[in-house]
Amino acid sequence: MSLFSKSANVFAQRLGSVSAAIKVQKRNKDKVERWLIARWRLLGDVGIWYHADYAAPGLAQSARLPHVDLERGHKVVHALEGLGLLWGRDVRKGAPISLRALLRVHSLEYLESVTEAAKLARIFGLEPQDVDVDAMLKSQRRAAGGTLRASRWALARPGRRAFNLGGGFHHAEPDRGAGFCVYNDIAASILSLRNYGFRGPCAIVDLDFHQGNGNSITFAEDATVLTYSLHGAVWSDHEAVADVSIAMPDKTGDVEYLAELRRTLSPLLRAHRPRLIYYVAGTDVLASDALGDFSLSEQGVFERDKFVLEVAAELDASVVVTLAGGYSQDSWKSTGRMVYWALTGSTNRLPRAKGGIRKAFGHIASGLDSYELQFENDDFQLSEADLMGELEGTPKANRILGYYSVHGVELAFERYGFLEALRKRGFQDLRFQVDPSDPDRQRMSVYGSVDLKEYHLLVELLVTRRSVPLPATMKGDEPLDMLSIEWLMLQDPTRSFSESRPRLPGQKHPGLGMVRELMEMLYQACLRLGLDGIIMHPSRFHIAAVAAKQGVFLDPAIEGRFRALAEILDTRDLSAVSGLIDRNMVVRSDGRVFEWEAEDFMAPVSTRLSDYVASSSYRQAREAAQERAIADGIFRSPPGLISP
Repeated sequence: MSLFSKSANVFAQRLGSVSAAIKVQKRNKDKVERWLIARWRLLGDVGIWYHADYAAPGLAQSARLPHVDLERGHKVVHALEGLGLLWGRDVRKGAPISLRALLRVHSLEYLESVTEAAKLARIFGLEPQDVDVDAMLKSQRRAAGGTLRASRWALARPGRRAFNLGGGFHHAEPDRGAGFCVYNDIAASILSLRNYGFRGPCAIVDLDFHQGNGNSITFAEDATVLTYSLHGAVWSDHEAVADVSIAMPDKTGDVEYLAELRRTLSPLLRAHRPRLIYYVAGTDVLASDALGDFSLSEQGVFERDKFVLEVAAELDASVVVTLAGGYSQDSWKSTGRMVYWALTGSTNRLPRAKGGIRKAFGHIASGLDSYELQFENDDFQLSEADLMGELEGTPKANRILGYYSVHGVELAFERYGFLEALRKRGFQDLRFQVDPSDPDRQRMSVYGSVDLKEYHLLVELLVTRRSVPLPATMKGDEPLDMLSIEWLMLQDPTRSFSESRPRLPGQKHPGLGMVRELMEMLYQACLRLGLDGIIMHPSRFHIAAVAAKQGVFLDPAIEGRFRALAEILDTRDLSAVSGLIDRNMVVRSDGRVFEWEAEDFMAPVSTRLSDYVASSSYRQAREAAQERAIADGIFRSPPGLISP
């Protein structure tokens, strides 16, 4: 190769590096611009409402909803938080809607009837014995309250966009509920606004797959409320003075759907001139939906959403968006893309957040409200045992780690996605048992069923707060304040051991494969409570080997010997290695059997504990112990079983 060719290659490589750097800078610039736009819009133009109560418990059992996603709103919030566009305090939490507001739509007789399990069972497609009346009604009232709060906020300034990541209960008529809709949140909101003095024209643009019968019937005689529905399933032929209902054939795709929407909606809205538009943005029009028969793509749904919001902007009308139906695992992505566009102006798909599980769980933690985590569902009562315990000087604890209520524990497991992961593994009707009564061994258990007949223990966790003396080389006077795991079991009794999932010592059933997620939840709990870290005593070698990805032994000498043992014994087959240690088949250089001893193993959280593990004194002590153990041949593996 000539000198010129070499120089040309070097120049090309450098030019490529410069080009790559420019692209990175442009991406970073675009990212910053999107963030600035989102932060500006959240100050006054875009509002987001969501509450964990929106996820109605028990719906996963419905035979009509085999793929129902109870966490659509949460996933949207979580994704936007992961991108740094949304902070915990940005998400507004509306109070449950009042009885007075509901009575503006529904009769008292109807409202009393839905407190019966049989009535709700018919609305939700459940068996009466599977209906938790209080939880179901609480979910609907909370979501309806979000719609009302969003309406009042949106109306305060023309052109505002309010997203209630729930609601849209458009099948609820004044005296009848249906299709998972108990209370008509949009109708209650409009009539409440009328009661507050608002007299301007309104429009309800319903693009759910199923016709919005509840709204057209409620406002059948009210010409100030335009009800527009483009749908594939007709629920009512009731006539209304300002209603336009358009039925589309099965398998309708992007082209014909968008053409009909653009042809009909814009002229109607321009003629009606609404000051407030309710957009029922159902995503059950997606081709992947379990209950819809349209064939829209994700791009088609985005074009639909963008068109509706742009027409509203041209009219300077405020908009309240509700979710309504959506029964596929991809449903939330379409909603998320719409909100992402409203915040940033980007027409791209919702990007995936980077930063791993630590960053993702950190964003979730920022959105968990202290009040919610400490909220008590039950009325305060004192039993005889409580009174006797107090007299004897042993008061009964009523909070996990002195902080989390029973409700708070369940909420955290739900919001971190732990329960959704169990549902994806086939478990239904997940049930908690939380017992904080023993301060030294506070128990949390999760049970689930695959057939709603037999229930299996899936998770059992015993924790406490523990004060640990400082290691010799760690500076300071205050002992370590640690979250101690006294017992942990994650198991799947419905699966069998196999060659790819061999039995580990002590196991009765295969594991769930969710240790990392649970440990990350506990890490976030330590941050919230100001604890130094997580500590436990691994009862077997394989437990320490798995946990080694997230922590170390508190004593550097023990950590060094453990690393030496892991280096000598090939840990790629943990089942075999741990089994040999368990059967006393690993010996020391002096011929004595090696016996595993549980020692303090910890995952650091606080700065002082992290600094201790990263310190040169800890590292040098660990390396010296490891080298000494290997050089002295302290451990020997059985010949022919494990490669030394």
